[in-house]
Formats: sequence, structure tokens, C-alpha cells
Amino acid sequence: MLGPTLELAAPAESPYLYNGNDQGIIRVDGAVDLPVADLQVLSSSIDYPPHAWSLSDEERTVFGNNSRGILLEASRGCPWACAYCAKAPVRDRYGRRPLDSIAREVAQAVELGYDYVFFIDETFNIASDHQEDVLSLLERSGLSFGFQGRPDLINDNRARRLASAGCVYAELGVDVVGDLLSKDMGRRQHLEQADLGVIACRDAIPVVRFNRLNMSTLDYVDIYPHDMSLTWDIPVDPIYPYPGSPLGSALMAHYGRSQFDWDFGEQYSWWLRMEVRLQREQPSLPTSAIRELQQAFLGMNKSAAAALAGLLPTTTTTGGIHELNKSVKGVGGELHIRDTRS
Repeated sequence: MLGPTLELAAPAESPYLYNGNDQGIIRVDGAVDLPVADLQVLSSSIDYPPHAWSLSDEERTVFGNNSRGILLEASRGCPWACAYCAKAPVRDRYGRRPLDSIAREVAQAVELGYDYVFFIDETFNIASDHQEDVLSLLERSGLSFGFQGRPDLINDNRARRLASAGCVYAELGVDVVGDLLSKDMGRRQHLEQADLGVIACRDAIPVVRFNRLNMSTLDYVDIYPHDMSLTWDIPVDPIYPYPGSPLGSALMAHYGRSQFDWDFGEQYSWWLRMEVRLQREQPSLPTSAIRELQQAFLGMNKSAAAALAGLLPTTTTTGGIHELNKSVKGVGGELHIRDTRS
């Protein structure tokens, strides 16, 4: 059970599209009316070139002619509590936006010539009557759309329904490599079910990506112990210790800090990029050597650390990794991991 629908975050906490005054009402548990911010005016200043920097040429072909996109929300917040997510300070409480507000925004998008909507909800695909109403609205609009969601909530019927409503892109959160780690981190997701959901989407939706997180760096294994024999084929990009996330707080405590240290957090994030690169390019490097390098890097003054980190590319995802990293469990169909630029 997902629990009750709770009030939405304040308008100022959603910097993407909301402006103007509170409009509309959302009903909580059939009893309490709460105001929800409503988008007043869409304009070309919020154009979103649909995944222009991350689709391959082949994917662009199956993605279609969608060239002018916009970011919208059907809900805010998230009913899950994953330790690596920074939602708590800004978008913790979950609420669905009123359908009439979404309908007005979709109608304006069509009128202004948009052909694609990407829903930036933390989890777009939570099954409900409201979700079906949103899909029916999108189907009538003729817009194509993409979403972020959980693959374990998707079966064959749900994937086909998303596709029939106009879905051409799915970005699915798989995130961690094992069920026990998922439980320990509050994600509560079974990898087998996630795998089936990704496959269902691949059978119905043109472009499917799924997100993975690298929890196999030295400190994260100390904080969240797990079976190190369970790894992705290729070490994926690191998860950063976001301020306000349980993981960020745990890492600060791991280094003796009682509150989030922004300078240390930034320098540590540079180290994570280096550590993952070592995992990929020197997989036989002893743990003791990685630990020694870590201590040396974190002990540098920040300007020296920044200079060294600047030698690395901005992203750690390398060419060919999509071909090498095939599926949720490391075997099977030709599935895509997330390009960190998307």
C-alpha cells in the first residue's frame, strides 16, 4: 500500500514551470482540500529539446519527429524513501495534481505547437484512476510523451496502455543491484520484477532507458554492506551524496561530520568519479591501493583536488557502455543504461 495522498510541495519548491498564485484544489483522502500551484502561462522560454543530447541516431529514428518539448508534472513528491534521493528537503510529500490543471497545461502546449511532453514526476506511473485519466487526456491531445518511473510497477498491459496513450520514451529506475540492498536503502524493489517491467516496456515503447547506481564504491559498501559478487557487468556511474538525503547524512557521519559539509561533499564527488573510473579501467587494482589513493585525494587542499579532477571528463559514461551493459541482471536483451547527460 502506498498510503494516503498528501499535500503537495509549495510552488517555490518546483522551479521548473510553476509561477503565479495558488490555483485549484486537491482532495486528500476524500476529506481535506488543499491548494495546489497551477501553471498560469506556457511560453517558448521553457522549450525542452526532447532528449537531444542523449539519444543515439538509431533511437532518434524510432523516437519519431518530436522536436519541440516541454516539461510538466502530473504529481509531486514520492511515496518511497530511497536513501540516495534528495527529495526530503523539497519534494517529500506525495500528491497528485488536479486533472483540470493538467488539462489546461496540455491544451496550452498543443496550442503553442509543442509535440512532446516529458513528465518530471519522481514516479509518473503509479497506477490509479487519476493515472488513467491523465493517459486518456494525453491520448486525446495527440502529444507524444515520456516519463520517469519504476519498472516494477509495469506489466505487459500497463506498458501497452502507456504506448497507446502516446508514450515514446521511458526512463526507469532500477538503481541498485540486489533485493537486500534495495530493502536496506528503502527502495523496496525486487530486481526480478524490475527486469520484467523493463522487458515489457521494451516490447511496447520505442526508447527505454533504465537508471543504475553504483553502490559498490569503498565507503558506500561500508555504510550499506551488500554482496559484492552481485555487480553490473560494467561499473556504472556513482551516486552522489546529496545534501538532505539519508546517504549524504550517513557519508558525513562516516567522516565525522555532524552536518553536511559542502566543500567536502564537492571534493568527495570528484573522488567518486575517479574511483568509478578506476573500477572500469583497472578492475584488478587492489582495494588497499584504491583506499590509499582516496585518502591522498581527500587530504589535498581543494584547489589541488579541483585541478586533478579537472583532468577527467565531465561524465564517466564512456562510448560503447550501452552495448556492454545489456540488462538489469547483466544478461539478456539489448537494454540501455542511462546516459548521465540525459
